[in-house]
Amino acid sequence: GDPGTDHRADVYAWGVLAYELLSGAHPFAERKSSSAMTAAHIAEVPTPLAADGVSAGVRALVMRALQKEPDRRPATMEEVLATLSAERTPAAVTPVTPVTPGTSRAATANVTHYPRAPLIALVLGVFVIGGGAAIMLRGRANGINAAAASGANAAVSDSALTSLAVLPFVNTSGNTQDAYFSDGMTDELAHALSRLPGLKLAGRSSSFSFKGKSVLASEVGKTLGVGAIIEGTVRRAGDRLRVTAQLTSTSDGRVIWSDAFERSGTDVFAVQDAFTSAIAGALRPMLGQPSSVAVAAAPEVRGTTDAVAYDLYLRGRFLWASRGPANLDSAVRLFERAVARDPKFARGWAGLALTHAIRPSFNARIPPMPEFAAAEEASRRAIALDSTLADPHAVIGYMRTRRFDFPLAEREFALAGRLEPRNATVHSWSMLLWVVRGDTANAFRAINAAIRLDPLARVTVSNLGALLAEQRRWPEAMRAFDQVRELPGGDATGLLPVALVFRGRADSALALVAGRSPLARGHTGQEIMALVALGRWHEARRVRTSLAAASGQSDFLWNSAVAAVVFGEHERAAEFFVQSFEQEATFGDIVRSPCYPLFDPVRGERVFKAFLAEHGLPGCGLRSPWPFTPPPPEAK
Repeated sequence: GDPGTDHRADVYAWGVLAYELLSGAHPFAERKSSSAMTAAHIAEVPTPLAADGVSAGVRALVMRALQKEPDRRPATMEEVLATLSAERTPAAVTPVTPVTPGTSRAATANVTHYPRAPLIALVLGVFVIGGGAAIMLRGRANGINAAAASGANAAVSDSALTSLAVLPFVNTSGNTQDAYFSDGMTDELAHALSRLPGLKLAGRSSSFSFKGKSVLASEVGKTLGVGAIIEGTVRRAGDRLRVTAQLTSTSDGRVIWSDAFERSGTDVFAVQDAFTSAIAGALRPMLGQPSSVAVAAAPEVRGTTDAVAYDLYLRGRFLWASRGPANLDSAVRLFERAVARDPKFARGWAGLALTHAIRPSFNARIPPMPEFAAAEEASRRAIALDSTLADPHAVIGYMRTRRFDFPLAEREFALAGRLEPRNATVHSWSMLLWVVRGDTANAFRAINAAIRLDPLARVTVSNLGALLAEQRRWPEAMRAFDQVRELPGGDATGLLPVALVFRGRADSALALVAGRSPLARGHTGQEIMALVALGRWHEARRVRTSLAAASGQSDFLWNSAVAAVVFGEHERAAEFFVQSFEQEATFGDIVRSPCYPLFDPVRGERVFKAFLAEHGLPGCGLRSPWPFTPPPPEAK
């Protein structure tokens, strides 16, 4: 956990491995529990290495690598290699004959004999170069050498690779402000690999749920259902950029391929192109495709040749994925700057569209309708530049769903799905179209497809929970909400407080609302609802009165509707609900369908029925026990 940890931790790990290889025992082999082993690594000095035929210089080098203080270890692996290379064979040691794998000892009769110490140096050097730590790799951006490529092919000859997760690359620059860049390089690699036919990629949210965690490849494979993972590091220091990457099998932990790429100057694209092409080249034979056929030209995939615009885009995508009011505000500005520098940057326009589309959902002070107009305009700019992008079509489908233009929404979602069948966001957002229209069969089909593609995506699982709750499948809904809260960034959907109240847990609902930002859409209405369910009428009345001061909030009508319905004012509640649907675009955001539980008492109201009829929306025959008692006279 020391924030100053650097490559010398890997020098220590090399020392542990070298000690065990040369002596036949781990330096702390007698420690049987994980806690005792951890304590030994922190505080205990291992017994000096004793190994027959190993020179004093090698033994001293290994013990230096095992020093507790990083400054007392070899400073670099280059120093380790130089020391090993300088070692000479002890005179008493009998030379050994290296045997090529797959050959017999007899077949090596005429092979030159090599002295043992240089062979040990060679063996240890191989472990440094080809072992577990990607940052020790000595490859360069000239791609995969023939030996690595043939080894990769042999490693998967018995089972073709068809599924993959690109885990977030680790930012090793020491500057947390570069986190956007390492995440962006991860996303860009996944974006390029998604174009390889026959390869199933795990969804971004699922892959990024492992960010900052130390997990076995097998665990990732089991969780995400993939056959291999790609992981690596990104380091920016001044005008130098270094990227390492390795491809690991999740079935047995074998490193199938690994390499490192480095460039000087500001040519980020050159490094990205090199490692993307190398990884794609390694994957193609495993997919039954010629390795000589590369992925699409990088500028075509990336969408811009302007390095500054590209960097602004990466920053914007990082903040978009982080969500939150301030992050999304900043993302809009970054995307605007990106497309101002390169007006033909289609992915920049698509990023701007995605941000405008969700921004009101995270900030009740932002009115939805102007954002929706901006989202559609940015989407159409993106499509005019690159008609193969799915995201802008999905944005238009989402916007049109929330404005009840269902035919256009359906066409846009269908087109987005054809362009990118494995885009989980397309499936998740199209679920909203189906559930609003009352087609629960297609709604469940869409959301289940999204979850198969990205099982650990918080928003997607939230949508499933909301759909289940509106269908009054309370136990299943609560399980989905519980899963959301366990995921990274784990606040649950806005329907969770409603579900808790209808399940008789109003105290939990109130505690959940109290822990949320007041900018969360529907926050005040949820607080009033929970207070009324607890019988705390005077507090609920006081909060309801405060709504008058919040008339500028873009969820004022919704909060007023919730207050009216729980206070038993059904006609007034119906009027507020309908105004909210039309002016605040509540459907597709707070509400998923006409079966929203708080609508139970108002479905018979004239204005509510007229609204449903006008937009061709179905009624709902579901009802649940109403969890609110009538207010006492003094609370009205």
